[in-house]
Amino acid sequence: AVPQALPLWLPAADLAYFVEQYKLSGFRGGVNLYRNFKRNWQLTRHFTGSVVQQPVLFVAGAEDNVVHSYGGVEGARRAVEGKCTQLERCLFLEDTGHWCQQERAEEVNAALLDFVQRHQGLLAGSPATSRM
Repeated sequence: AVPQALPLWLPAADLAYFVEQYKLSGFRGGVNLYRNFKRNWQLTRHFTGSVVQQPVLFVAGAEDNVVHSYGGVEGARRAVEGKCTQLERCLFLEDTGHWCQQERAEEVNAALLDFVQRHQGLLAGSPATSRM
């Protein structure tokens, strides 16, 4: 069904901008990730069973369908905890879907800035290397 009104987090001017940009370039980039799922899996299957060893901030909308695919917030939290040895925070934003950085920009930015500020030493150090 077509919504009767835009959500508060998507002003009409922003939507008009997105529409104009997609008219210029199409939506190919946004869809290619899904078109390429099988190939991406083939290219990254050597990471199966790996865990992320770097400090982690996980941010998601509590109403995101990906979160629901894990049985909800607690299931998603357990999945992330099982894959991250240095998980510092799981932030699930209530009444928020998949596009949390747009829907709840202030909270997402505050969490990101706090995380980055606490890890300036890591970010300013040697070039990033994979520890997976």
